[in-house]
Amino acid sequence: MLKKLQYTTKTDDLFDQYTGAVLLAFQKDYGLLQDAVYTTEVGNVMEKAIAFKENMKIDQIPKKSSNMYRLAKFIDTTNIDLIEELRNEGYILIETPE
Repeated sequence: MLKKLQYTTKTDDLFDQYTGAVLLAFQKDYGLLQDAVYTTEVGNVMEKAIAFKENMKIDQIPKKSSNMYRLAKFIDTTNIDLIEELRNEGYILIETPE
């Protein structure tokens, strides 16, 4: 899944220091607990991120350096508390491309 999300090009099944560092980067980018531990929650976020990426047309994917990319990666529209917290902090929520 980390390869599909372009965090690594590694394809073996070893979970080594490199994989741990890549997982930490993923957890940081998606606002998860940064402990390099693969949990059900981490897997669910990865699956949602992959599905989101696969459903977008190439020209619709924001650049990784953009704020739109950072927000679009982890917004879960069913998480009402998160949405309210972001609105309180001044974020404007936008619809994601279909």
